[in-house]
Amino acid sequence: MGGVDFDRLFFGRHLVFVEGKTEMDLLKIMGCPEKIIMDCGGKTNMPTEIKVLMPPCMDNDPRMLILRDKDGGENNVSIIQSFEHHINNLLKESETPRQTFQQHRDFENLYTMDVPDANFRAALHIAAPPSIEDLYGKQFVSETIDGYILALAMNGNVLKEFAKRAKITSNDINPEDALRWAVCKGVPGVADKAEITFDQTKDYLGVYMAMSKFLTVKRSENEDVFSGIVINMAKKHARDKFQETFRSVSTALKFIEIGPKMEDRDESTEKRLESRLSLSDRP
Repeated sequence: MGGVDFDRLFFGRHLVFVEGKTEMDLLKIMGCPEKIIMDCGGKTNMPTEIKVLMPPCMDNDPRMLILRDKDGGENNVSIIQSFEHHINNLLKESETPRQTFQQHRDFENLYTMDVPDANFRAALHIAAPPSIEDLYGKQFVSETIDGYILALAMNGNVLKEFAKRAKITSNDINPEDALRWAVCKGVPGVADKAEITFDQTKDYLGVYMAMSKFLTVKRSENEDVFSGIVINMAKKHARDKFQETFRSVSTALKFIEIGPKMEDRDESTEKRLESRLSLSDRP
C-alpha cells in the first residue's frame, strides 16, 4: 500500500472504508464526499486501514462505515466478529465496555453500532445483491458489489439505453430483449456447452460489455468505467430501481450522518492524522 494522501482526509470525523473503485464510484454518485472514502485495495487490507486511519479521529465524535463483499466460504457472523474486534480495540482508550454490532431492523445485511458514551457510530454493510429475474436460481460463488451493478444493468430502461448506443437491431424481438437474452441465455449457453463455468457476476458483466459493444462505442473521458456508466444510467433512466437497489447503502450513510452537516473542515483532526502517519508508518 502507498502513503496516505492527507489532502483526501478532509473530514476528520467521518471515514468510509471500501474494497475498491466500484464502491467508491457508487458512493460518489450517491453524494458521499470523495475525501472521506478510503479505497483499501481489497478486503484483506481493511483491518490495517482501519487500525491506522481511525485512531486520530476517535476524539472527534467519529463515524465510520465499512462496505464489505462476502466471498465463498464466508458468512456474516465471521465478518461481523472480525470488525467488532478491531473496533473494540479502537474504543479501549475510552474504557468503553465491549461493543457488538446490531442487525438493522429493515436490512439483514446491515449492522450498526451506536456508542453514546464514546460519541461513536459505526455501520457495516455486507453485500447481498438483489435477485435477478432472468437469472433466478443462479448461484454465485460470492456476493459482491458487482451483483448490484448487474441487477441495475438488467433493468429494462438501462438495457434499452445500452441497446440504443450499440445500435442493436432484431427482426423478432425488441433490442433490449435481444441484449437481455444474449447476456443471460445466449452466451452463457454456449459457454456451458464448452464446459466454461459462469459462477460470478463478473462473468455476466463481461458478456454485457461485449454484447453492448462497450469497448467499441465512443464514450466521453468520464465514461471509461462500465460500472460507473451503469450506475449513472440507472440513476437517470431507472431512478426508482436505483433507489430500491441501494436503499441499504443509503440507510448506512444516514446512520453515520453523511449529509449537509459535513461542510466544515476539521483541521484539528487532519493535523493529528498528519502528525501520526507518514510513509514509514504504513506496512
